[in-house]
Amino acid sequence: MTKKKILVLGSIAYDYIMDFDKNFLDAVSIDIENRKYQSVVTASSRVCQFGGTAGNISYHIGKLGVHCDICGSVGKDFISLGYKEHIDKFDKINQIIEIYDDLYTAACFVINDNSKNQMITFHGGALDKNVEFSLKSKIKDPSEYFYAINSVQSVPAMVHFAEELKELGIPFIFDPGQVLPLFQRQELINVIEKAQVLICNENEIEIIKQKINLSDEELYKLVPIVIITKGEKGSILYSKEQNIKCEIPCCKVDDVVDPTGAGDGYRSGFLTGLIKGMSLEDACKLGSVIGSFVVQSMGGQSQEYTFKAVKNKFKETYGYIPKELD
Repeated sequence: MTKKKILVLGSIAYDYIMDFDKNFLDAVSIDIENRKYQSVVTASSRVCQFGGTAGNISYHIGKLGVHCDICGSVGKDFISLGYKEHIDKFDKINQIIEIYDDLYTAACFVINDNSKNQMITFHGGALDKNVEFSLKSKIKDPSEYFYAINSVQSVPAMVHFAEELKELGIPFIFDPGQVLPLFQRQELINVIEKAQVLICNENEIEIIKQKINLSDEELYKLVPIVIITKGEKGSILYSKEQNIKCEIPCCKVDDVVDPTGAGDGYRSGFLTGLIKGMSLEDACKLGSVIGSFVVQSMGGQSQEYTFKAVKNKFKETYGYIPKELD
């Protein structure tokens, strides 16, 4: 059977995005000696967006016309606040969802200041039940999946899913993100060793190296492919098997409206490139293209773009269009 689908694991959440017209540093009072902290931030705006790493990644995979299954646990507001209906608009996104009527869907509260700094508060809610979510009981045919992504959520859930994906024989991308400091050294090594791809930003890769006490060369021996995203500075691709080490330029953006979900857009493009048979380098470039669309509007799932626009942006930035996009 042709491996035609992507399996998306991570958070499914509502994003409450707010703007603060000043710099956070101007709103903070810290008394280190007495261990006292106070911060009063008055938001000038607030919107509720569909979000979460799994939700964002699935949205853009769906926009690119690729089949994916989104898995996870949600709460009683998943239907009432419109998330289910929002995903149902994509005929190529299949929901493998457990709804907990006594809990709320995870929520992320994001405040952006006038310097593009972010203050984030996250409530897990039903997401914390993902550690009990059994892929082995819900996936009937693992051979359908070309790739999975094990993206940011609780450490126990990410460890749990890594073990299940390994048992099911589904290669996966490990995307630990903000929860990296919560990993114990050995469990972090164990998950990295099970993964086919490790993707993280510059700060996260430094946390990984410090936590597991390995050099760059030693880390790259644990996992076949490493991708380090660097925001407006692009990304770096390493592949020991293909002997690749290259920098991927970032797509130019005239106006950054909101950086929320840009990394998830990159991951969507990369996964889409892989399933379409692109080279690793071209898949990373497609990731950069999708990330550039994300930052130009509010939230991680509000973007409206066409496949033609994707191809045009790719050619505008990199000077050619990969045959797989045609």
